[in-house]
Amino acid sequence: MILNVILDILLGIIKILLIPIDAIINLLIPNLSTYTQYIIDFFNIVTTYIGWGLSALGINAVIIGLVVSFLTFKLTAPAFVYVFKLMFKWYHTVKG
Repeated sequence: MILNVILDILLGIIKILLIPIDAIINLLIPNLSTYTQYIIDFFNIVTTYIGWGLSALGINAVIIGLVVSFLTFKLTAPAFVYVFKLMFKWYHTVKG
């Protein structure tokens, strides 16, 4: 009972102390949505010009698909090999 009262008082004091700090943070740091909108706008511009550039170079969708598939395999295959080695090592460690 007394412990609950003490905790409520401490939480009230902490809340009173943090309100000005929270107001300063909200004032000085811009809204996160503006930054996410900047990122979205950047990717929209990049994808527009990449599409235009690839179209101007005459690169068709089949080649783009093959390049993306190759890069996906090249970047994910080592991770899968590492995970399987780790599972195999763990299995032998547990098995004894």
